[in-house]
Amino acid sequence: MTEMLGKYTVGKQSKGESAGKSGSSSSNYDVIGRDLLTPDEVRKMDNSKCLIFIRGFDPIMDDKFHTLESDEFALSTSLGMYDGKKEKDEAYEEEQVHFYIDAEGEDALEKSYRYQLENYGGIFKESNVFSHLEATQDGLYKIPFEYGGYMLKYESGQVEVLPAFDLIGMNRIHAGGAVLSKIPVCGYYEEEMYTELSEDQAKELFILRNRMTPAKRNVL
Repeated sequence: MTEMLGKYTVGKQSKGESAGKSGSSSSNYDVIGRDLLTPDEVRKMDNSKCLIFIRGFDPIMDDKFHTLESDEFALSTSLGMYDGKKEKDEAYEEEQVHFYIDAEGEDALEKSYRYQLENYGGIFKESNVFSHLEATQDGLYKIPFEYGGYMLKYESGQVEVLPAFDLIGMNRIHAGGAVLSKIPVCGYYEEEMYTELSEDQAKELFILRNRMTPAKRNVL
């Protein structure tokens, strides 16, 4: 600690006299270095004081700040735990997942299936949507027509397709603070004809702007 504090300079004056018939006197002034605080002085410091070291600045002796007794600490404690962006995003996702998993009613079920498909690339087996999927002759499952499909564009036009899901490919994922069973989308049905899609192709097709609504059906 003494080495960190460094030294400061003090002046030292000394005088000398000699007695006798030819007595003389002399006076000397020297500059010497001294520890800013000796180890003994550091140990004897008032308990209410502290030493502060900041890069690029001289050491500082100041009064101790009692954080736990300050008004600012009391105020921050009353506001509760601080949630950063990550924590807020996780809380929002958890709220969304549980809302859509428990969805009831045709309109809510449609929103639930869209949310799961577009955000997670499949349908959660734990969601109410799963019990409304229609089994196909290919051993797959598809979304009921009344929930709406997605618009697939060809060079010669466009057509509505319904996403298909493969129960065999089910896997466990973390979502909304829970471990859920996801049945991945594997392709689509155009009427009764099934077409398989890669994961990247599915991500490009099953997005918000391609959603088919009753209004869009009227112009097909």
